[in-house]
Amino acid sequence: MTIIYAPEKGIQKPAKTTAYTAAALIKALKKLYDIDAQIKWINDIFINRKKVAGILTEGFTNFETNSIECAIIGIGINTNISEKEIPESLKKIATSISAEYPSIKINHNELAATIAGEVLRTLENDSPETMKLYKEKSFILGSTITVHPIIDNVESQYKAKVIDIDDEAGLVVQLADGTKKTLISGEVSLRSGEI
Repeated sequence: MTIIYAPEKGIQKPAKTTAYTAAALIKALKKLYDIDAQIKWINDIFINRKKVAGILTEGFTNFETNSIECAIIGIGINTNISEKEIPESLKKIATSISAEYPSIKINHNELAATIAGEVLRTLENDSPETMKLYKEKSFILGSTITVHPIIDNVESQYKAKVIDIDDEAGLVVQLADGTKKTLISGEVSLRSGEI
């Protein structure tokens, strides 16, 4: 599904849009199905340590005013794929709602409406409670990760320990030499076997 979020004053805090959407998706899954999903920074939703959903957010910039007028938020959720339909090569890393909870009957209209409502409410209400929920549901805090600042550039990858997620949804990591960095974008992966 795609949600277009266009507040009257534009997007004031673009870095939080994806994080807030993830928190809203967590709330929607809990509300509809009593599922306790988790978040892998910044845009992946997991159930039982397997990816069930992803979020991609893009901004539409007005180059005359140099402001972000709206966010286009894409949400993909694996819903009605049975466990036997998931390829063997993906069974340890990907899942669906039906694969994890076969008794849940999914109404896609209800799911989309609930998610859209939660996302829009969450984005409109810039609450510290949203980042608190985001942190509580993040399963990479305390983990050692590999940071991929430029995709497919092996030389620029490095290991770091996740120590926090700040109030602007930045991932705070500590490098081997003790220095700290705050990541605002990029891809991170856990060491094999930690997911």
